[in-house]
Amino acid sequence: MTNSLENLYGAKIDKYNAAVGGWTTAQGAENFISQVESVKANLADIDLLVLAFGMNDPATEDTKYIADIKSMVNTYYAANPNGSVVLVSPMVPNTQSKMVYGNHYLWENALNKVKNSQEYSTKHISLAKVFTAFEELLTVSGKLSRDYL
Repeated sequence: MTNSLENLYGAKIDKYNAAVGGWTTAQGAENFISQVESVKANLADIDLLVLAFGMNDPATEDTKYIADIKSMVNTYYAANPNGSVVLVSPMVPNTQSKMVYGNHYLWENALNKVKNSQEYSTKHISLAKVFTAFEELLTVSGKLSRDYL
């Protein structure tokens, strides 16, 4: 994504990846500032924040998921009111695994509610519908989610 943006806009882009594999959305919200700081980034200087959470939240209630996403978005906008946010829905998990499959199908609609909420009506916020794209890929290919994962 960074390379594509650099090519499109002819600018050098500094990328910071504060992701931690296996973290839930709650862990992301609880540790948001410290994780950003751990990669030597300053929220006020980040023009585009990409939040991709949900794969590790199969049993999370949708209200908790939305609250945790909004917590991170609000923290970012408090530091950078003119910044942009891309919310990324998770891909389809292995539907044959009872251990990982759960509420994932809810997250894209939950993120859409966040994006379209009144409190962000004047903000630059968008949604990458990865879940929908992944579902379409599975439908067209006739393969199982595990075949791609």
